[in-house]
Amino acid sequence: MYSLYEYNQAGHMKVVREEGIAVGEERGIEKATALFAWLKMNNRQDDILQAIDNPDYLKELFEEYSKAESNRNYL
Repeated sequence: MYSLYEYNQAGHMKVVREEGIAVGEERGIEKATALFAWLKMNNRQDDILQAIDNPDYLKELFEEYSKAESNRNYL
């Protein structure tokens, strides 16, 4: 870590940005894994293959999954 006199704002911001990117990537992987597991559990493997080539369809699947999870949590 830097002493007060050695503080490098640009270097600090670079580290913060890199850490944020890493956290975002981890969350994205977790979300995708949960979505794919849900699709597999519901015998919808073809949707996974379709989503690979169609980012808009992937977004739709995430929305559908999110709604299904919200409804499940209310039960």
